[in-house]
Amino acid sequence: MVKPKPKLIVCLTGLPGSGKSTVVAVAKSLGFEVVVMGDVVRQEAERRSLELTDENLGTLMVEMRKEKGMEAVGLLAATKIRRSRAHYLVIDGVRSEDEVNLFKRFGKVQTLAVHASPATRYRFLRQRARPDAPPSLRLFRERDKREINIGLSNLENMADEILDNNTDVRSLRVKARALFLRWMK
Repeated sequence: MVKPKPKLIVCLTGLPGSGKSTVVAVAKSLGFEVVVMGDVVRQEAERRSLELTDENLGTLMVEMRKEKGMEAVGLLAATKIRRSRAHYLVIDGVRSEDEVNLFKRFGKVQTLAVHASPATRYRFLRQRARPDAPPSLRLFRERDKREINIGLSNLENMADEILDNNTDVRSLRVKARALFLRWMK
């Protein structure tokens, strides 16, 4: 009997506005199911009747990790991963090595970091205009520090692959597609 191939779980990381959503769109077009870590935090905020502001979401994310460890957000996402029948998954917004280690229980994990300059990211966030987008450059920098302090830069540094998003969206899509197809083999 042939043993089934394990799920491929791509842990996608990068600072806010780096281009992760573009990479996710490419993954979806290739048949990947997507779990968004930020959605998990937003759902928890709604459960706690918190307004969905950058400050509230950031504070909640840090509190969750203090209460239940660095994999706290990943534990909520793990329920979705466990229930998924998809063979290919992308976990968008992974922030720590602890989360990656948690996801290794469910399949073969590849880590992918998307990188863009602060100026590029700030422009993307302002254009996206989500309610949790930082309204000022000062708050943008504070958000970056918060993300880095919970382990994101360590995760970016250990990523299996890094995609640069300082050129144009089309180039990012082409690079992401080629990478996903290689990992799917």
